[in-house]
This record gives sequence, C-alpha cells and structure tokens, in this order.
Amino acid sequence: MSVAYVPATVYSFRLKAKNGVDYSNTFATTTCTSLNVPTAMTPLSYGTVTPKSIVVSWNELLDQDLNGRDTPIFYQLEWYNSEVSPVRWDILTFKNVHGKVLTFTHTRSTVFPSGSTQLYRVVAQNNMGIGGVSAYSATLSVPADSVPLRMNNPTLVGVTPNSISLTWSPISLASDTGGDDVIFYHVKWLPTGGVSY
Repeated sequence: MSVAYVPATVYSFRLKAKNGVDYSNTFATTTCTSLNVPTAMTPLSYGTVTPKSIVVSWNELLDQDLNGRDTPIFYQLEWYNSEVSPVRWDILTFKNVHGKVLTFTHTRSTVFPSGSTQLYRVVAQNNMGIGGVSAYSATLSVPADSVPLRMNNPTLVGVTPNSISLTWSPISLASDTGGDDVIFYHVKWLPTGGVSY
C-alpha cells in the first residue's frame, strides 16, 4: 500500500484478515522508517593543486542513517566564486558514480589568482530531495605562479658543416615549470670568443 508519510518517521502497521464471518482474532505487525533527504556531508579533501587545476574528492554517503535510508542519486560539487560580483556558489559538476571516493579536477584555461583562497562544498541528493551542504572545505591557497625553475641540460645529437642538432628532455613537474604549462623552449647559442648568447 502507498502512504503519505512524514520523512524520517517510524511507522507501525498491523494486518488482519476478514471473511464472511468476521475479522481474525490475531493480526500481523511490522514497522518501518520512512525515507529522508541525506544529511550534510563531511568536508572535501584536496589532491594535487596547481595554478590551473585543483583536485577535490569526497566520500560517498553509504551509511543508511546518513543518506536518509536511500542511496544518493548524485553529488553536486560547488565552488565559491569570489571572482564575480556578487560572489556566489557555482555548480561545477554532478557525479552519479558509485564508489568509496569520488574525485573531480577543477581545471581552467586561465590560472587561479596566485595566492588566492579557494573553497568547495558538496551536497548529496536522493529520491527524497537535496540534503544539507557539507561544511566548507579547508581553506586552500593557490601557489603563486612563477617562471620555469629548472631545465635539463641539452644533448648534442649531431654536427654538420651547416648545422648543429640538439635535444633535451621537456620539463613537466609543477615544481620545475613554475606551476604553469611550458609554452615553448627558447634556444640561444654562443660562438667561441663571443661575449653574449
């Protein structure tokens, strides 16, 4: 049977049978707890952070006492956008993948402002509706952008009467690139007896 009920409420039911004589003298009973929206989730955690990308993750709400006794349909990840006026929470993604940990990488074509503070939060939704938002994630400061810090020494490949060929290994670690993608490599040369490249 279908009952209009109050969320998160314990209901008791009993059942009797009736025939042409009368109702049965005994009845069967059962109880159940109605569904509810999910509770507020725990704060997110951070993974790799660069000026152009931030990895955030959170634990799926699997505990029946926390998810309203109904597995969440999706998770809504939000970012506190302080770069607009008025400031607002922007929705970044909806995740409906089931697993212990859900991960999302917030990437952008321009860098996050160097030294800026970024905040994220997540909310779960099940068939009853949207639950409470998580506490804000811990304050995150984006590392300042800088010029590339280190290059690998070039290797001589070959020499001809008209050319000299070099090769080198590209740098990719954020600690070497200054936190931003390398656009190109600039090669300079200095002849014997020269004073500048």
